[in-house]
Amino acid sequence: INAEYMGKVVLFLTTAIVVVTLGLFICYNTFLYKEQRQWVAWTVLSCMIVVGCIIGWLMLKLLRFGIFVLATFGGVLLGQLIWTTCIYYSGSQAVMWVSIIAFGLLIGLIALKVEEHVLIIATSFSGAYLFCRGVGMVAPGWPNDMTIAQLVEHGNIKHINPAFYGYLAGIVVLSIVGMVVQYKQKKKDEENDKHPYTRFRNRN
Repeated sequence: INAEYMGKVVLFLTTAIVVVTLGLFICYNTFLYKEQRQWVAWTVLSCMIVVGCIIGWLMLKLLRFGIFVLATFGGVLLGQLIWTTCIYYSGSQAVMWVSIIAFGLLIGLIALKVEEHVLIIATSFSGAYLFCRGVGMVAPGWPNDMTIAQLVEHGNIKHINPAFYGYLAGIVVLSIVGMVVQYKQKKKDEENDKHPYTRFRNRN
């Protein structure tokens, strides 16, 4: 199996997993947060898998669309992190969604102009965020991003749990590690004229 084929397989699987994870996260932190019926859970999971596979396939066929989606995903996570860190005081759900969507679109559009660097930064940050967020789902200290505005509005929360800033430090460190690894690999691949982004672009 050649490297180009494996690269496309990894791109497809990564996209599908990210879409499924993000879709389930949004569903169960908004309108399904009280839902406990098994058939609903399996139906939502099945729909997310189908959507993830479709978007993964589109990313292989439409490279610039794939770049935009990956970068936008990183921007969405960045917007959500900034909201949870310092904008939550507004206590407004509207401000939360505007900040998340704005950061997502901004990073996605920038990626269309400066592809490789934005992709490296966005994917490094996304991986670091999802890892720390996963830990925060089973360990204490990470507030619910979707309900924190309501808690502030009703006076149920005065400040962020200090443990959250430990997660924040972890995201920063892991993001830097991810970027260092990717830039080192990028430099090595460019020396051999086989950078994966170049290969995909030439085939599309």
